Amino acid sequence: GLGNFTLSPKIGFDFEQKIFNSNLVIDGNEKLNADYKNEIDWKYNRIFANLGIQFRYKNWRAGIDLPLNYRLYDVRKNNPNEKDISFNKLNLEPSLYLIKDVNKFWQISASKKKKKNYGNLNQIPNGYILRNYNTLVSNNSTFPKILSRNASVGFKYRNPLIATFANASYTYSRNTTNITQSATIDATTNTENSFIERKNSSDLNAVNANISKYFRYIKTKISLNTSYTSEDSQLFINNQFSKTKTINKSFSLILDYRLNDNVFIVYQTNLSDYENNLDTNISFKNTQLNNEISLNWQFLEKHYLQFNTLQTSN
Repeated sequence: GLGNFTLSPKIGFDFEQKIFNSNLVIDGNEKLNADYKNEIDWKYNRIFANLGIQFRYKNWRAGIDLPLNYRLYDVRKNNPNEKDISFNKLNLEPSLYLIKDVNKFWQISASKKKKKNYGNLNQIPNGYILRNYNTLVSNNSTFPKILSRNASVGFKYRNPLIATFANASYTYSRNTTNITQSATIDATTNTENSFIERKNSSDLNAVNANISKYFRYIKTKISLNTSYTSEDSQLFINNQFSKTKTINKSFSLILDYRLNDNVFIVYQTNLSDYENNLDTNISFKNTQLNNEISLNWQFLEKHYLQFNTLQTSN
């Protein structure tokens, strides 16, 4: 601490190694074609340093984080037709935030961030992978690199005296990447996904809100959560370039009943709606309703039992 300033330095490192092997077999016979195999040795290192600076004045807080990330990738593919991946990058990924405590209950905030992301193990196999019963996925493009920028505003309400808490936020994100998804879909919805080397940008708008309150006389906490996201991006579908708009909406209700210190019951219902529209007059829609009940019983010290049931409608 330096007067109204607080400095928070941090240094560290990450190391990750993964071995990934896959092979498709048809009627017990291995596909010898290299297009249906993957043998990958993934190594990833990150050395990072971050300086956080916060300034506090009365009910205001303003801050900046200055993370410096040095990433090293060394990926070996045991296939003569595929290129190994080896590179390193040094990136500064700053973020800013501003917070005001309006009073002891209300708080408003705003933030802005910039971040550089790179591909993960799931995005680099060139050989086909069966993700589910009717979806084949492969990656035949360059290593993914994503630049993300987002800005958000929001508020929080906290009143422990009446056990009521609420918050809401709006976020705008713009992502720019060097790859574009390509999908081939036949008449029975069998899908083949891959990626091609082409610059792609997406814009996302998201609104989230939730409120919870504890009612002492019925020993129950009630929580309501809702979210809405809308994303505009581009993809190739059946060899045709298309703009796509994806909308996700969800609403959930949670009832948490405490019978006593050892027994509590939780009921949760969640309604979600997914819609994907393409300018090629193709659309996908899905609505799902989940209802879940769990009975939790701590019948002995350090012994815990849960009974759970889940009902899903698509």
